[in-house]
Amino acid sequence: MGAITTAVSQNGMKYFLSTPSMIDTIKNCLAGQTINHDKISNLNIPVGLTTSIVDMEINMYNGTTSSVSVVWDNSAFTQSDNGKFSLGFTASFDVKYEKWHEEGTRLKTTTSIPVKTPFDQDCKDQFHFHVDLEYHIDLVLSISDGNFVFQVKKVTQQDIEESDIHIPDDSEISGIEDTSFLKDIRDNINKHFVDEIDFSSAVKSALNPKLASIPNSGHLTDNIIFFFAPDQIAFPKDGDGNYYTQSSVSGQVTYKGQPYPGELPSVPPMPDNIPDKHVHLNVTDYVFNGLFWGFYNDGLLELEVVKSMLADPQELNTNYYRDTFPPIYKFAPNCDMTVDVAAIQAPAQQNQAAYEITDTTIQNLTGKVPDDVLKTLAADMEGLIYIDIDDFNSDLNTYLGADNFKLYGNLIDIQAQTIASVVRHSMSFDVYALMPDSGGNTQKTFMFECNVSQTDYLNDYVLGNQADVQTLKFYFNLHDANATLVKSNVPGLTTQYDFNMLWSFIIRPEMAKTIQKMGDNGVPLPSVKGFLFENATVDLFEGYTSIASDINIG
Repeated sequence: MGAITTAVSQNGMKYFLSTPSMIDTIKNCLAGQTINHDKISNLNIPVGLTTSIVDMEINMYNGTTSSVSVVWDNSAFTQSDNGKFSLGFTASFDVKYEKWHEEGTRLKTTTSIPVKTPFDQDCKDQFHFHVDLEYHIDLVLSISDGNFVFQVKKVTQQDIEESDIHIPDDSEISGIEDTSFLKDIRDNINKHFVDEIDFSSAVKSALNPKLASIPNSGHLTDNIIFFFAPDQIAFPKDGDGNYYTQSSVSGQVTYKGQPYPGELPSVPPMPDNIPDKHVHLNVTDYVFNGLFWGFYNDGLLELEVVKSMLADPQELNTNYYRDTFPPIYKFAPNCDMTVDVAAIQAPAQQNQAAYEITDTTIQNLTGKVPDDVLKTLAADMEGLIYIDIDDFNSDLNTYLGADNFKLYGNLIDIQAQTIASVVRHSMSFDVYALMPDSGGNTQKTFMFECNVSQTDYLNDYVLGNQADVQTLKFYFNLHDANATLVKSNVPGLTTQYDFNMLWSFIIRPEMAKTIQKMGDNGVPLPSVKGFLFENATVDLFEGYTSIASDINIG
């Protein structure tokens, strides 16, 4: 099973199947159709009280369609078991025949002896009429050769109605009101515009290339590619008895063709049907970690910090640290510095249990804990995310006092529990002094190296479009960080100094911009070329991120 699972509601499938391009496909099938020849024989038609046309034969040639319009019948859409879909639409068009030839006999019975007048003529005027045809198209969705594909099972005509029938003005039967004799033409039209038009090939050509764009819709960069080949499809019912479409796609990540070594989740959860949304996706942590791994391998998590980047350039001069890091100043007095920052390994993301006091938490606790406890929670802890319950309970005990914590701590733990998308970074930074050598040239001289363990959490999820790839973007928020000295060439520079200060206030704000580029790109989502996700809601669960979205033509 793949790393991303999806559920497409009936509304979503209906939207995909009834786009203007599909309407154009049906119109193109009908537009410019020709009917070479129609024939009506043995007609006997009264044209007055004492006159009839008998033994009449009409031959019509070179009929063509024009003014074609197609309207979908939304109420006719159905989805049933085993991937069966039925669409309905009404096609309206005009039919005009280039030539009307008639022959027969005009019979007058005004005298005791009937008068027969034969005729055999091409009418100068043309025969034309308007047609409204109702169609149903039955489709079946499946997976074949690594793609979603639709097969057209049948096209049926449900109803036909002619109007605005114009018999040539110079015809022997011009002006008659009863046109029931045209039944044979109606049957011919029905046969021609259902049986003789290859709707099946046209519909498949309109739909399947779009579906075939899904597996390759994750080309984030030239080097970082997500593959979304489908591997499962099912058509269950939801709790209200509505069929919907479930599937999973691989989501495998590669860097320059090499697959991400992270283990694919064994059982990613299938999303529920959300009838009011078009599509519901569950994106496992594997996909986020694959993105971070790709950026790491592409050398995109490295940065040289120089003084021109800083709001206060003096923060990268040893003179700035005369008091806080005296050994640095003594080693390289009044020298500018540069810092090389790099990830030691790819960041690791996990959706996990966390704790947060929110407005909802306060509301749920109202009436269950004293008001003064609620006020303390709102004032001192609201908006903070804790990824360790011991840290959360430690602050509860501090802010509420031991007695209140003993009485209400467990209840607050339950109400505050949430899910956070936690990202753990392992990085290092090397600090260099730009010192003059014996020849007066500036030389980059290594001073010391620190390792950094940093934890972020993700939020502010939004949909994005990166180089025509649909993505879920996000923002990195700092949770905590710890910088420790690894090695030093500076005499007297030991672990007693506060390297967290250097990282937190000088280096990290610049490296954060580099890290944020991963969030600005976002994780690719499997999508159909020409369609955009919009109006999404995002929820976090342990092990995966859930996205409920509509689609729109892009």
